Amino acid sequence: MGTGSSALGLIDVAGANGKTVTFDNDGVYANQLNFSDDGKVVLDSSNFTGAVTTSSNGKGTLQLKGATVTGDIGTSNNKLAKLQVENSTTIDGLIHTNQFYVYFSDPITFSNTSSSTILVDLGDVFFGSHNASLVFEDNVDLNVTSTSANSNNGSFTFEGNSVINGSLGQDMGNNYVDKINAGADGKTVIFENDVYANTLTFLGNGTVIFADAANFATSITTALSSTLDIGTNTVTTGTYSHIDGSTLGISIDVTNTGQISANTISFNDSKDNTIDVTVKKNGFLKNGYKILILNDNDAVSTGNSITPYQSTVIETDSVVYSFTGGTENGDHYLITERKGLDTFSSRSNLVVLRAVFERAIETDSSLSSDLSNHLIALENLYHPKRS
Repeated sequence: MGTGSSALGLIDVAGANGKTVTFDNDGVYANQLNFSDDGKVVLDSSNFTGAVTTSSNGKGTLQLKGATVTGDIGTSNNKLAKLQVENSTTIDGLIHTNQFYVYFSDPITFSNTSSSTILVDLGDVFFGSHNASLVFEDNVDLNVTSTSANSNNGSFTFEGNSVINGSLGQDMGNNYVDKINAGADGKTVIFENDVYANTLTFLGNGTVIFADAANFATSITTALSSTLDIGTNTVTTGTYSHIDGSTLGISIDVTNTGQISANTISFNDSKDNTIDVTVKKNGFLKNGYKILILNDNDAVSTGNSITPYQSTVIETDSVVYSFTGGTENGDHYLITERKGLDTFSSRSNLVVLRAVFERAIETDSSLSSDLSNHLIALENLYHPKRS
């Protein structure tokens, strides 16, 4: 219908609810396919080159059976009711749908041929019994409302830069998703909300950031020169495999510290690994404070002194604190070392004030909130500018 050089202007689906229009085999060339009523369109091995729209939010079902769509599907104001996918399918464009159904186990690719980041808004994602892989190419962001799967089916692969809003998987029954693959070379993937999956595997030397809690039933495996940044969140897993030469990023504030909790921890501190520590400036850490960052669930505290790291490097952006690190019976800790004000200020009166403040806080913990804030304010006042 239509041709590549002479596309139709509009195909309007005005069928009543329950009616279906099917396009078989040949390509459909049109600038726009619009649902003016709540009908259904099936593209069966038939590619579509235009935009798919709906006149009212939540109307229209598009079923793709081995098709390629090279235009946008729905809009942020008027989303399709359902997008159903069968067989190997590629979608190149923005997507806005309330529900996304997977009816097979082959990869579904969301591509981006534009020069800017595009958004794929899938709403509620249903894998059912199909262990399909949703593949997101570079600069494709994802919004989901929820994901549902039987027997922990469904995988997400992020081949480039992506930001994911909404939870992947559910903390109930067998509703974890199977696999998450991310962190391709030089790329960053940010998970803004909870993640429930069997495995996380790095694709290369990229960065994966968790802005919320994450749970991986089986394993997390990093890669050479990659970065896993968990912020102040707790990440749980069966096995944490920290590949030699990779970086673990954590953040610390007065109430929360980033931590990985695992049944098995593989972290060779004799290799050139890095722990990158960000200190939030809303609290006070005592000198010598012991912070658990890798929690081996099978470890039993012996009360022995910590064995210092051999080659692992601990970096921080803080000019107030530095850190050492080490292990105790499988657990990994950071130890705080507060820097004196005289290390970055020649004003000796501030050195005296700091000593008075710290002594007061150690003597009466109820003073901690007010005095620590004053101390941080004074120290921040004389931070050197960092390049």
